[in-house]
Amino acid sequence: SNDFGAFFASFIAWAVFYFGADVAWICMTWSVASIGTPTEPMKRDKYLRILIKVKMFVSNALPSLLLINGVVVVHGLRLNNYGCGDVDQPIQYPDKEIWFGFFSVLLVTYALEL
Repeated sequence: SNDFGAFFASFIAWAVFYFGADVAWICMTWSVASIGTPTEPMKRDKYLRILIKVKMFVSNALPSLLLINGVVVVHGLRLNNYGCGDVDQPIQYPDKEIWFGFFSVLLVTYALEL
């Protein structure tokens, strides 16, 4: 059960990192989009294209990995009877804890984003 808690804590830490990187990307995009005027863009398209390509190809990798890893771990929990093996009823269900709630919300969010 402690292994699952450590996994969920690690997952949330990576998710917070991704959130910070995504907010930084939004700020960079906003900053570049404000260069020039609508009639005189002052070469902002060059920078916007780079930022959009980074968002499309690079920054989708981390949420994809988080989503795949999360689905695999949840599947493993269900197959292994929450780490209890052949015991009829586990003593503690990891999906009843608050970490699992955060984890589930993040999985759904990443699935919708991708």
